[in-house]
Amino acid sequence: TRNQLVAFTPDAKHLLTCDGGFRIQVWDAATGKWVRSFTGPEKVDGIPKGETFRYDVSDLVACHEAGMVFVRVGSGYCFRIDPADWSWAFAGQVFGDITAVSGDARFVATHENYDALY
Repeated sequence: TRNQLVAFTPDAKHLLTCDGGFRIQVWDAATGKWVRSFTGPEKVDGIPKGETFRYDVSDLVACHEAGMVFVRVGSGYCFRIDPADWSWAFAGQVFGDITAVSGDARFVATHENYDALY
């Protein structure tokens, strides 16, 4: 079963969805009509050479004050997306689920699940 990830853009004009793959869908929030789909860049500065973006999206979280959407992919690669032009900027690695982003977009709150073994 794939998880459906959903986030509004900070201006609330678009709804972003992802079904657990690497493609993000953009919908017009007022009409519900599909606008476009996009994926992250193939090569990213700051990620070791040879790595590509083709990782499943794990988190989509809006940062309203900064006007950005944070996306976590694969094993923790985190990006900021600017909805004005859908550009991506590498923001580092975050290993837990992103649950919130600070107003200035400098910090993220994470959550990790651990199974207890007997």
